[in-house]
Amino acid sequence: MYLSAQHGVLNCLRPRLERGEDTSIMDGAHDGTPEDWYYLSDIPDAVAILHDAK
Repeated sequence: MYLSAQHGVLNCLRPRLERGEDTSIMDGAHDGTPEDWYYLSDIPDAVAILHDAK
């Protein structure tokens, strides 16, 4: 989820959430969640999708 966030690939986000992937896991490099990465990449639609998935 982190790479798709970094590169703005939204079509990878919904299927992963539908499979129940954990969105609260922090990455080891920057201690950020997928939502943090989408926020930093300035992709508000993805941030909203992840926020709603909580």
